[in-house]
Amino acid sequence: MDIAVWWDRTAGQWRAFQDRCPHRLAPLSEGRIDDSTGHLYCNYHGWTFQGSGACSGIPQLPRGHSISSPKACAASYPTAEREGLLWLWPDASPAALVESAAESAWPGLAPELDELGAAAHSSKHKWYFRDLPTTYLAVKENAFNDASHDTVLHHGAGFSSREHAKPIAMQLKEMTPVGYTVSEASGQFADTIRFPCGARRDFTTSAGVAYVVPTGVGTCRQFHAFLAVPSTAAAAAKQEASGGSSSSSSRPAQPKPTLIGRLQMLLRAVRPTWAWHMFSHLLVDADVAMQRCVDINRSHSDHVHMPAAADAGPAAFMRWLKEYGDGGPPVAKLSSPYMGTQPGVPSSRQQLLDRFHSHTEKCKACRTAFQRMRLAQQVAGIAALLAGSAALAAGALLAAGLAGGGVSSASSEVLGRGVAVVLGLAVAAGVAGVMWSVLGRVLQGFVFLDYDKHHPSKM
Repeated sequence: MDIAVWWDRTAGQWRAFQDRCPHRLAPLSEGRIDDSTGHLYCNYHGWTFQGSGACSGIPQLPRGHSISSPKACAASYPTAEREGLLWLWPDASPAALVESAAESAWPGLAPELDELGAAAHSSKHKWYFRDLPTTYLAVKENAFNDASHDTVLHHGAGFSSREHAKPIAMQLKEMTPVGYTVSEASGQFADTIRFPCGARRDFTTSAGVAYVVPTGVGTCRQFHAFLAVPSTAAAAAKQEASGGSSSSSSRPAQPKPTLIGRLQMLLRAVRPTWAWHMFSHLLVDADVAMQRCVDINRSHSDHVHMPAAADAGPAAFMRWLKEYGDGGPPVAKLSSPYMGTQPGVPSSRQQLLDRFHSHTEKCKACRTAFQRMRLAQQVAGIAALLAGSAALAAGALLAAGLAGGGVSSASSEVLGRGVAVVLGLAVAAGVAGVMWSVLGRVLQGFVFLDYDKHHPSKM
């Protein structure tokens, strides 16, 4: 389903239309906002549409001619700005607006972001996102639902270490038509999975939230953020593990960041957003490299063996799909241009692990950092070339002067200054050259890094 998203200044809200004009099915995303009315203008024949989808102008009809036919309306989907994200209700029927407004229909898992805004984030960096060449099913099954892979697959990232791999006593606590909850037996953390897109891992002092949205055949977009708020979900699991009782679905009415959360926020505040996204890329690269091959292997066979309690989350995911999701879509039909024909054989590492088109060019922080660093690298390269050339020229002149005759006391002073100039220019050229090289390596991180050659878990 292709969507045209635009800002309706007359209503002060985002609008989402099906990306086709009812006239000749031209893409409305190629249109513009009419300067005089604020309506969406189709660039094919000039039809205009209000935020509701109602047609407001057909220049090919005589003035005064009725344009109120439902056939002239664009399909409009309800939208909402919540949790710092733009949400869409994929239904254009007359009842969609009322149905989407019902709180029971809300799929979000981070109400703290609505109550506290940016203060609920564990850092200033807020949401990270990336477009992935893997199926929605593979990413959704993994995101905050498979605790045992963190120490192994993400070895070397942060505090993760394969040496910490151990049994994890995960338990399925609840399963309903909208999702399920699994928790660690001693109450250290709890995972809440909500369909169609949400996943949340609650610790006692923080939480991680992820959303996974299918974007095409065999592709999806993943969002994730970390919150510095007290978690009643994990606290409830811990209380239950110790013999108490509490509702695992309750959350505080007015949560506040904890002291630990505030310290985390302070420490992370000094790190620029692009650097935080680089770290997130490190995690996602590892996930994608595995999940893509999981997709291919599952297109041939769906037999898995999960004997450990640590697999309670993935097992619950498969069970939910069978009981409430009609088994899920057949993975064999979810092929994409990125999926090869042989299990485990990448079709293109550059496509699979691309960072530029999947994130950098769409992220304001990373796009700006990339442009500035590229300019700085160009300046450093020019500076290295000029300083190096000047050092060579000055050295040649100095050598010519020495070859011309004796050295008096006056010329000795000039010689000393000349040597200092040559050395200074050489040092400047070297520093500029090092900057050029370092910036080049950092810039490569915005574009593509081969998982096999750079990831800590492969070393």
